[in-house]
Amino acid sequence: MLYIKNDIFYTTYPYNILIASNDTKEQQKIYTYLNKYKHQILIANSKEELLERSKNNKTKILIFDSNFLPLEKSIWVLNKIKNNRYPHPYIITLINSNDSDNFIERLKPQTDDFISKPIIPQELLLRINLLEKLIKLEIHHQKQIHNLLAVMGDMLGSRDHCTLEHSKRVAKIAVKAAKLLGFSNSEIEMIKIGCLLHDIGKIAIPDEVLLKPGKFNSLDRKLMKLHPIIGADFIKTRIESPIIYEIVLKHHERLDGSGYPFGLKEKDIPPSVRLVSVSDILEALIAKRPYKPPLSIKSACSILRANVQNNKLDKKSVEAVIEIVSKWNPLSLEVEPRIKDIRTVEQFRQICYFREPMSNFFNYRFLLTIEISKEIRDILDYYHLILIDFKELRKFNKRWGYLRADQCLDELGESILHLLEDPSLILDDKLKMIPPLYKKGADYLILSLHREKQFSILCERLKILLNDFYKQWGLSSRILIKKYKSSCSLEQALDYILIMEQENQKLINITPLKERF
Repeated sequence: MLYIKNDIFYTTYPYNILIASNDTKEQQKIYTYLNKYKHQILIANSKEELLERSKNNKTKILIFDSNFLPLEKSIWVLNKIKNNRYPHPYIITLINSNDSDNFIERLKPQTDDFISKPIIPQELLLRINLLEKLIKLEIHHQKQIHNLLAVMGDMLGSRDHCTLEHSKRVAKIAVKAAKLLGFSNSEIEMIKIGCLLHDIGKIAIPDEVLLKPGKFNSLDRKLMKLHPIIGADFIKTRIESPIIYEIVLKHHERLDGSGYPFGLKEKDIPPSVRLVSVSDILEALIAKRPYKPPLSIKSACSILRANVQNNKLDKKSVEAVIEIVSKWNPLSLEVEPRIKDIRTVEQFRQICYFREPMSNFFNYRFLLTIEISKEIRDILDYYHLILIDFKELRKFNKRWGYLRADQCLDELGESILHLLEDPSLILDDKLKMIPPLYKKGADYLILSLHREKQFSILCERLKILLNDFYKQWGLSSRILIKKYKSSCSLEQALDYILIMEQENQKLINITPLKERF
């Protein structure tokens, strides 16, 4: 089995051996017998010390004297130790020769092994040696599962880095909230693993759906709703934890039965799954995606509370998550791709998915995925957006027919693209990977990363090109230009210039005031 600490699978060697006994002589004998090992020997002289020291992940073996506490308290304490940690320490219980069969039977569920007192040194050392081998096998097993699941996570991250980052953030939110809600340490570890794996089934979802930048159609939704079942099948026989399995399988279920894949209702959705569902939704709302702008944490929390009112989400889970994000922003957790060239691969995928059908142009939403990196800011102090809009398009369509009009506009776009790629308009090599031309309906958007001199030349040539198009086809156009500091995000820049267009405002125009041509 495995557990995770700080988002990585965690184990320790050497470890601690904890002795819980009121008998000072017995303590000293055991300490002397085990002193040859490299492990640290700890003593618990009270119930409180025992509970506290057993929480330490380094404590791998507990030697518990049956006389340490009354029977009922012993059962309670040993159960709590098993529930406080995953995996729990191996427990050897020391029993007296006069302990009844019933006494021993009562302790069996909490104990991994029994040793009779007085202790025979060779017997104790033999048991410790066996546990030593078992612990080494456990460590090796942890590493193997760690490697397997790390590969699965990296595979998913190589297809969609957003999903990998999302899983890490959901895990962090859920763990913090689980501590507030009083989940046991063992449950919290399982919740953490479940969050990291909850979307693993997306590995099997086709790129056309997983990476689709726009809204889903009915078939897209049907395919995406398969990912919890696929993910649960991946781990069902590999990880012996019902909590992890249920998180992967049920994290899209809702209390009112409106979720998927099975439409389960309240009694069939465990508390751990309810918490992960809330954490999952919160991160999805506040994170930026190509197909949607991010919401503020305040707006996202309002949506969560509305879903409580609609009986979709668990109230306790929602309030715990809201308390967590009131003090900590999940977006502060950023995950660097493990594969060094993955950004280039993702950039190419985006190019493929945002490309307009049957053309070399891109949908303007592609601009939302482009970051003005420090590398670009080191090259440029400013960049420009140019919007070319056509206010008399209806007349143009009526005159030439829709198909011919579309063809004309595509030919104009190809001419603009040819102009933008002219080698004489010198552009730094590091900027050539960013597409310069985009479409928004019939309009064109140009992202110019040219320096001022080249930009001025570009504007003059663009004016001539549009003027020639008007003479040939009779479609007038307008150019709106806005200059931005390189520190300004493209999302902000795009918002600004589109608002200017809607308000019919002219920014920096490169055409005369009568600019209909």
